[in-house]
Amino acid sequence: MRSAPKITAMISDNATTLLAMQLAQWPREIVPGEFGVAAHFWNVCVQRSPDDSVIICTGGVIPTQLHLIEMCTLLDFGFGMVLLGGLDFFGFKKELIHRIGWFTGALSEEETIRNKLRAEDISIYSQLLCSTPLKKRVQHEYNWATTPISSLGFRSPSEFLPWKKSVLFGE
Repeated sequence: MRSAPKITAMISDNATTLLAMQLAQWPREIVPGEFGVAAHFWNVCVQRSPDDSVIICTGGVIPTQLHLIEMCTLLDFGFGMVLLGGLDFFGFKKELIHRIGWFTGALSEEETIRNKLRAEDISIYSQLLCSTPLKKRVQHEYNWATTPISSLGFRSPSEFLPWKKSVLFGE
């Protein structure tokens, strides 16, 4: 079995996000500070992430461990970027920044990212999966997954899937 890379979630210093990651039993690093533009926060996360892949989560969504595992699986499958909560919860391999450049803070950042990915022929997976407020989730989900990340067997693809393999829900 292949060994899995440890993908640390880079999170905002939002108490709700921290609680969600603790409940999900997921490795995380808090990126403190006030960032006027989300793109600046994301770029700092890329720079500070100790891993080859980056998962970014802000206070806008509350992912479970299953969402995090799904994100890692989709990245492992070869998607260039995976958005499971819009730009509040997304992941990618750092190699992607070398291909499309840093986040810019454009007014329509998601559209800008999609255009860059399309131009570089890199796929995206975008689906809103984790929009449930934490209070509801804690009341309705009692069986938290406890699979250790090391047992998941992720691999790092050398190439991304082409744009035509993109999965864009809700469009």
